[in-house]
Amino acid sequence: MITTTATAVGILLLLLFAAAYAESNARTLRRGSARFAATVGLAISTGLLGIAAAGAAWVLFGRELTLPGVIVCAAGGVAAGLALAVGCRRVGKRYRYLRVQLLRERA
Repeated sequence: MITTTATAVGILLLLLFAAAYAESNARTLRRGSARFAATVGLAISTGLLGIAAAGAAWVLFGRELTLPGVIVCAAGGVAAGLALAVGCRRVGKRYRYLRVQLLRERA
């Protein structure tokens, strides 16, 4: 009972920190600061979100996870993070383009 509670708290903390880092990296990309580190950070953060989701399923359903299951969840999270990074970079390019056009019009 105590180990399940401790595991749930650890998974919740992992979920919160990974979500915060993912949001921060996505915001950086959406603002047009397309950095390689933000793309990699977003992929890693969403991979950790996948692991946290697998851990939450373990706590809620009571079935232990296997290593291949955790790896698949992490890989799915990384793939989703890379797709999100591509979308955020496109939004960032558009934002940067509009910002430059506005500055040219004012000058």
